[in-house]
Amino acid sequence: LNRVGVGNAEKFLLELRFGSHQAALLNKLDELLSTLSIVLTQAKARVGAWVPARFTASIDALQAGIKWLKAAAPQHIKDAIKQLDSDLRELQQYVRSGGETTSQTVAHSAEAGAKKVHRADELILLEGNAAKVSPRGGLVANSDMPADVAQYYMHEPGFPDLKSYAPLAEDGVTVTYPNIASYSGKILNHELKAGDQVFRVFGPGGGTAYGVLLQEANKPAGKFLKAPGFWGVNVPPNAKAWRENFAVLDEWNHNRFIVIGTVLEGHTLPACVGRVAEQTGKKVAAQYLSGGGTQAMLQLAEDIGVELNRLGEQVMNGAAPIVTELGGVRWEVRPTHWETPIETFGYREVPGPGSVRTQKLAPKTVATKKEE
Repeated sequence: LNRVGVGNAEKFLLELRFGSHQAALLNKLDELLSTLSIVLTQAKARVGAWVPARFTASIDALQAGIKWLKAAAPQHIKDAIKQLDSDLRELQQYVRSGGETTSQTVAHSAEAGAKKVHRADELILLEGNAAKVSPRGGLVANSDMPADVAQYYMHEPGFPDLKSYAPLAEDGVTVTYPNIASYSGKILNHELKAGDQVFRVFGPGGGTAYGVLLQEANKPAGKFLKAPGFWGVNVPPNAKAWRENFAVLDEWNHNRFIVIGTVLEGHTLPACVGRVAEQTGKKVAAQYLSGGGTQAMLQLAEDIGVELNRLGEQVMNGAAPIVTELGGVRWEVRPTHWETPIETFGYREVPGPGSVRTQKLAPKTVATKKEE
């Protein structure tokens, strides 16, 4: 509704009353039927005896039908509007409650003390609330300045703290929040539930992109276990979707391996979830990636992070894919099996065959959006 010009869709729906439009609707219908009757009478008079009798008989039948409709429509419309207003009240309750209808026989269940998640929150995640499109077509990064943070993000107990990493800006005085600037638009404190998946790509360094040595991608759980780590939500189908939607620059992630976490039944995973902002290379300035995917910052328990990193090292050293359960999540660590060259996505000019090196890649980087 916002997109088609209503504006504030929530306010519009809460104030809407079909019954208040009943008189106008009946009046417009009456005008329409009267106009049709006049047109048919004029047509019948104009054609006169020039047409077969069956044609004038058809006009008479139509006029009789219009007369019947003018008499019968008001009651039918009144009944329909009554039903519409009844349905509307259900919808309005849905909006007021943030996504729960009064007629639900089975409400969303939550463990004691767990955050209640409404469908309205889920829609915000899907739509990217307050995310802005840049002139280049990507999503504009949030400001990393302290004075601007509140419009995008508010920390809640039990969820990762995106303000925990706050380095000094280039002036050496001002504190900034690069984790928040990796998002575009609102960042929700959101509990991932059973069946939801997160993923992170990692791998060894080595090789170059336009002559820049590629760094080692962060381990499966990240280098900084005491700080929130970047994860992707919904595993992309290929390296193109991973690079572009999750804005993973070549200089950040050589990849080759992936860890996928699936939340198990009866468990939740607290996360800070939002849309990925666009990124432009610094070491490889020619690369630009638009972002737009959904990312989650997770604060894994240290023992889980240590174990995932250990398993990642094993797989990188040639071990078979590993599946384990830790902290209410099923973790799979394996190669990505994506055949794709670096120096390909996000460049205006794709390099020639002589400069392309084929790599096995994986879905979203586990690299942080700023060099931490």
